[in-house]
Amino acid sequence: MSRKLALFVLKNIGCEAHGVHSAAEAFEALRNERYDAIFMDLHMPEMNGCEAAMFIRRSGAGKANRSLPIFAITGSDLPEERESCALAGMTDFLAKPFSGEHAEALLRKHCGEPTHDGQ
Repeated sequence: MSRKLALFVLKNIGCEAHGVHSAAEAFEALRNERYDAIFMDLHMPEMNGCEAAMFIRRSGAGKANRSLPIFAITGSDLPEERESCALAGMTDFLAKPFSGEHAEALLRKHCGEPTHDGQ
């Protein structure tokens, strides 16, 4: 349900968003497509978001992964969780539930202004 809500929020602000069920699916998507950013839930099956981010940063999946913004999504906003995310190579942090304004602010901060049609 969280993934569906996140996709709804991102599409509502003009993003072309794709959802996956697991880190393995995320790695496969990164190998096949170019993305401007990743919104990574910290609590996924098989591999948590921090482990997945570390794998991506080691260039284990996809292209240009050392600089690709990865935003942690989690239900808590604890300082130690933020620190774990930063140590894993995540770019920034977004606590659930989040609004379109919060997501858009992160995208503008780390990806710049949209280039066309709100994307």
